[in-house]
Amino acid sequence: SRSSTAAQVARGAKALLLRRFRSDRYARTPRDHFFPRFRVLAINPGSTSTKVALFEGDDLLARKDLSHASEELAACETIVEQLPLRRRVVVGFLEDNGLTLGDLHAVVGRGGLLRPIESGTYAIDDTVVTDLTEGVSGEHPANLGGLIAHEIATLAEIPAFFVDPPVVDE
Repeated sequence: SRSSTAAQVARGAKALLLRRFRSDRYARTPRDHFFPRFRVLAINPGSTSTKVALFEGDDLLARKDLSHASEELAACETIVEQLPLRRRVVVGFLEDNGLTLGDLHAVVGRGGLLRPIESGTYAIDDTVVTDLTEGVSGEHPANLGGLIAHEIATLAEIPAFFVDPPVVDE
């Protein structure tokens, strides 16, 4: 009606879009202002490879298992020394998919051997970085997940998270 406020009009438009989305009559647009789809890079380091996936909202945009040459890994005395190598291939994955660090909204890494915690998603802070770097609960390739996420997020000035580390204590 003519007496509606701007907030009421916006709420009505969002409700209409939500109804259409739920009924499968909603088509995505390149710039969806009502339902922003955040672009998140997920990183899961293993003993000989680093699995990466790029999501936009719930949609998987790209995924790849980045294998590392055994000679490159053997040249590193500790797991943490593999950080530059693995970060470089993860950034290369983004470039191969036509993206830069500035195109991301967040980065998430597999949790590493931290102090025992409950399952969940946690922000990576300086304490987490120190614990992963020092291997407070041991050395494991998963420790690199949070470290790579932190370095990329710092460069891109976006948040970094880790999810359900192997030390979940429930």
